[in-house]
Parts: sequence; structure tokens; C-alpha cells
Amino acid sequence: MFDIGFWELGLISIISLLILGPERFLYAIKQIYKLFSELENTASLASRKLKIQNIPDKKDIIIKNKHHSNQKKP
Repeated sequence: MFDIGFWELGLISIISLLILGPERFLYAIKQIYKLFSELENTASLASRKLKIQNIPDKKDIIIKNKHHSNQKKP
């Protein structure tokens, strides 16, 4: 997603720990976890709603457009 490797994440964690201190660092980690969890739930809900509404994919629209353009008009 962000293309952050193990070493970059470790460096960010160590710097954050030094700046925030152990208590605020743990609180910040919990808040970040909650944020990403809510974002994931929201995205999952939106995806399910779109599937329920049966909105066609881009591929389906392109195929239908090609099919309609190939038909001869009387």
C-alpha cells in the first residue's frame, strides 16, 4: 500500500517511541490500529453494497458497448 519495508517501519517506530515516550506511543499505536480497522470495515461495507446493487464492472460495460456498436442498424 505505502511500499514501506521492514527497516523503514522499524526506524519510524523507534523515532516515534523516542519522541512520544512509551505511554503515548502505545496510545498512538492503538489509535492508528482503530483508524485502519474502521477504514477496512467501511471499504468492506461499500464493496458489499455495490455487489448487492449489482452494479456492472468496467469489463461488462466495455463488452456491452462493443456488442452494441457491432450491431447493424436497420
